[in-house]
Amino acid sequence: MTGSGSSSPPPLADAILAWRSGDAETAASLCRARTHADPLDADAWALLARLAMHWRRPRQALELCGRALVADPAHAEALTALGGVLAAMAAFAEAETACRRAVQVRPAAVEAWHQWAEVARLAGRHGTARRLARHVVALRPDAATAWNGLGTVEASAGDYLAAGAVLARACRLAPRDSEARARLRRVLDLRRAQAESAGISGPDSTEA
Repeated sequence: MTGSGSSSPPPLADAILAWRSGDAETAASLCRARTHADPLDADAWALLARLAMHWRRPRQALELCGRALVADPAHAEALTALGGVLAAMAAFAEAETACRRAVQVRPAAVEAWHQWAEVARLAGRHGTARRLARHVVALRPDAATAWNGLGTVEASAGDYLAAGAVLARACRLAPRDSEARARLRRVLDLRRAQAESAGISGPDSTEA
């Protein structure tokens, strides 16, 4: 095949690598090059939506999710991103619908289940959030992020004892994760305060 004077768009893998390495500007530039070459590149639009949320631009992210879903109505990553965008806009019912659709499209999509758990947590639906977060742990028992997510759900529900146990597991899996260790310390402080309060106002002050 001879050259036609047009260059191929950059590989999506390059944009993903830039995004994961923290170079959001390069990731966005690469995605824009892809959508310029192919306006129906759902993968690139979905990543651009995530970048917009990274820059705290939810309305722009909402538009970009729409473009991805026009290109591919069953795009799991775009549906997951849409769930996060709608949750940020406090449209929790619509956010859960998007996440539910994402896991229907791709049942093994850990990120979609995680996003759904986060949406339920933000909506105050702690039982649902706990069930979903436990499913993420079942899918990825070796991932500290899965246990961190469950710990966040347990803490939001006020179960600091369970949250402490779960976050301790996350710290064992990722001993260099300073944020996880700080989160565990906060939960232990809350549990201690909870136990002290129970000792003053109630008969049971069982130590964690």
